[in-house]
Amino acid sequence: MSDRRNVERGEMPEIEPQKTGSMVGLALVLVIDDERFAATKAKMVKRRRTVHPNGSIRRPAWLISKEASQNMQQLRNQKLSPRQRRLIAKRAARARWARSRAEPAVATPVA
Repeated sequence: MSDRRNVERGEMPEIEPQKTGSMVGLALVLVIDDERFAATKAKMVKRRRTVHPNGSIRRPAWLISKEASQNMQQLRNQKLSPRQRRLIAKRAARARWARSRAEPAVATPVA
């Protein structure tokens, strides 16, 4: 009986283990109270712009160019120490050699 009074006041009833007994499953029912939701709905504002997923972000054309990527690489290299650059170069060389050993070279005919 007290649960009914709590619900009428807008409070959530507590689920006690004694009341559930040997309950096999639990169902959650979502009910929208239109009268109470109207105040919240009035405050909601539509977005001014659409939000694109990360994969489809439109990048400016000046950002994607050979010169821009070279400039960015130079800036990155300035931040790296000589030791870090050497380690990166070694790792890249090992990857190139591993790839060339795994795939036999194919001789291309010279015309």
